[in-house]
Amino acid sequence: MWSDPGQPAGMGILVALDVLIQPSEEGPRAMETTASALERLGWVGRPIILATGSVGGRRLPVEVEDRVAWARHALGDEDLLVVPFDPPAGDRHADDGEAVDRWRTLREAHHASWLIESGWPINPARRAGLTVIEVGGHTATVNERPDHEARDLLDAANRLLMTETFKAAERP
Repeated sequence: MWSDPGQPAGMGILVALDVLIQPSEEGPRAMETTASALERLGWVGRPIILATGSVGGRRLPVEVEDRVAWARHALGDEDLLVVPFDPPAGDRHADDGEAVDRWRTLREAHHASWLIESGWPINPARRAGLTVIEVGGHTATVNERPDHEARDLLDAANRLLMTETFKAAERP
């Protein structure tokens, strides 16, 4: 849905599963705005969903295939690119080489430029070269400043879309 296999890979947009899912009595489910936000992100890049070990108060399967299948099912799209990834722990600092390397490896593997998340330690991601949009204003400290803040998922998608659409063209 997001990319044509015959075309070269576009810019990756890393999206934390927890900004796409909300808790409910029946268990975690996709937010009402998830499909439209992912569609908008798909206009400028390739959304890559980062499935952590838990979301919406529910532990996700440990097995990679099961975690990916759960995320795709919960989001209602079996074609989404879902990658199991747990962000570095909150007690890690931006100068922590291992945390920066994990983000850099993820960024390079998916040609990613952006990270949309909520409440993760962001300095290692920024040091690894990612532009970070924080959803919901969960920034922990003054030292953990995202590049952009968004009130919700759709606002984050719109900010990314506008930034990419109107950025200055690169000169040859």
